[in-house]
Formats: sequence, C-alpha cells, structure tokens
Amino acid sequence: DVLASGLAVRGFIGDWALEAIVGGSWHSPDGKPNEGSAFGSVGVLYQALRSPHVNLGAGVRLLGGLARVNQTSPAGSLTPVWRHGFAAEIPLRAEYFFSTSFAISGAVGVIVALNSAEGNPLTGDVNSTDVSLAYADFSGGVGFTYYFR
Repeated sequence: DVLASGLAVRGFIGDWALEAIVGGSWHSPDGKPNEGSAFGSVGVLYQALRSPHVNLGAGVRLLGGLARVNQTSPAGSLTPVWRHGFAAEIPLRAEYFFSTSFAISGAVGVIVALNSAEGNPLTGDVNSTDVSLAYADFSGGVGFTYYFR
C-alpha cells in the first residue's frame, strides 16, 4: 500500500495556496514479483492566520493512489494485483518559521476514503467508505518546507 511520504510543491496567491504532493515506493521481495505504489494529491489551503513566525491554515485536498501488490490466490500462488483508490480530506495545518525560508509544519484533519472491492491502496481497506481523523497518516503528519523567495 501507499506510504504518505512525498514531495510537495506549493504556490501562494495572497492568503491562498495551491499544493500538489506526489510520492511512491518500490519493493523487490526475494523470489517474488515486485511491488510498487504511488500517490498524488492536489489541494488548496487558506492561511487564516499569518504572522512573522507562524501560519495557521485549513483547506481541502483530493488524493489518488495506485499500487501493485502480491496477493495469494486460492491455489496458494502469489499473483500481482493492481489496486487504485481515492480520498478527500480537510487538513488543518500549522507552520512555524525558523527563518524567512525554512519552516516546520504539522497537520491533522478529517479524511473520507472510498474503498473498492480490490482494496484502496491509500487505506488498505475494502468495500467501505471511511470517515476518520488522520486516517492512514495522510491527514496527520509533520514536515519541513524550504521556501524559494
């Protein structure tokens, strides 16, 4: 399944930010088919509170994930299976600036995931709709940002 670590690109227009995040992983188990996953998200954030050292914002983000995983068939053999999934979230994000260009951030929020019969690689769940706080580490997390000014 997809891990939430990724590379974010964010651009600001006034107090609004457009953000895109991409990430992925690759796994080559000995004697088994390769596994891999990727995710991408796009969203907008509104910086509700801005000061010289702290930003506090909220937004909405859409996520998509794709994974190739090994699944055991009824006969007992491993078969590569492609899975895909989608989710949406409302992140709340706080950011602290150490300088004008470097900041750390933390985020938490509500996420809604649509899980198909094949399984959603964003959550690992099947045949359900999940609503949760910081589910599967997508909405919760800590990161750092370097701003090119």
